[in-house]
Amino acid sequence: MEKEEKNKEINFSLKNVRELEFRYSNPFHDPNGFKPDSYVYEYGLQVNYRWNVEKELFGIVLDFLYKGKNDEEERELLKFTTLTEFNVVNLDKIFTPRGKNEFYIEEKWEISFVSIAISTGRGMLITRSAGTFLQPHIFPIIDPSKVILSKKISKSNK
Repeated sequence: MEKEEKNKEINFSLKNVRELEFRYSNPFHDPNGFKPDSYVYEYGLQVNYRWNVEKELFGIVLDFLYKGKNDEEERELLKFTTLTEFNVVNLDKIFTPRGKNEFYIEEKWEISFVSIAISTGRGMLITRSAGTFLQPHIFPIIDPSKVILSKKISKSNK
């Protein structure tokens, strides 16, 4: 049963933001040569979650991905993974674990957490990609409601 919206005072703050992985493949080191204009660049984002309800912690793990494609190949150019952790007072009022990778969270809260994590991660990525050929390819602004996991879970349960 989904939790009622009444009598919920939820407060949250950032606890921690950190880089988990940075992998950059400099395509100019390719012995066959690299012609940046021959590639179409794609961006990807994967969203995962961590939580500890007893400690009132909720975390967003994001994988930012850059790929280059042309007629001959597809190559991963960059993978950047971040963890954004929140202290959430009364987390149990908006969040219910339902198994190892399944949960219920009110969508407005999930969107808020994911939005903050994406914005923070994009800023970190701008700094980390400085000096690379990807520097002018700023990761696009993403509508967090399009990538949240609760919508994917509810679609698969229908």
